[in-house]
Amino acid sequence: MAPAEDGTVSLHGVSSVRTAADAILSISKGDYPVPPSGFRASDDVAAMFNRWERYRRGKELLSNTGYFCFTVLKRSVLDMAGKHKVLEVVSERYCIDKDVLRRLSELCSTKGDDKTARKALKKGSSSYTQDEVRWIEAVVKAVIRRAGEWAHDPNQRLPQITMDQFP
Repeated sequence: MAPAEDGTVSLHGVSSVRTAADAILSISKGDYPVPPSGFRASDDVAAMFNRWERYRRGKELLSNTGYFCFTVLKRSVLDMAGKHKVLEVVSERYCIDKDVLRRLSELCSTKGDDKTARKALKKGSSSYTQDEVRWIEAVVKAVIRRAGEWAHDPNQRLPQITMDQFP
C-alpha cells in the first residue's frame, strides 16, 4: 500500500481471540441417603465402606479396596472354616457365587501396573481394562451391600450373587 500525499498509511486488520476453559461440576448432598431397610452397618461393613469411600476420593487403589473387602469376608468366617474351606463358607454365608469371589481375588492380586497393582507384579503385567475396573467396582459395592444385609439378619435366605449380574 502506497502512502497518501500527506505521508499517512492506512492499515486495516482483523483479529480474533480464542479462549478455552475446563470446568468440573460437582453436585454433592449434605447427607447420605438412608440405608435400605434390611441393612445394618456392622463394623465390617463400615470398614469396607470406608475403603470404598477412600477409593472414590482417589486416596486408595481399587485393587487394595477390592482385596480388602474380599479378606474382610474371609476373616468373618475363619472361626467356622478350616483354611481350605474358607471360600466355600464365605460363599454359603453371604450367598455369593465362588466364581465371583475368586475373580475378585484374582483381579486384585494379579493385575495392574506399577501405579494400580496391589503388590509388585512381574514386569510387563497388564493394566486394568475399563471393563475390569467397572466389574471390580460393581462387585465391591455388591459385597458391601450383601455384608450389610447379612449383618441385619444372618438367618435370612438371600438371593445368590452370580457372575452374570456384573458388566
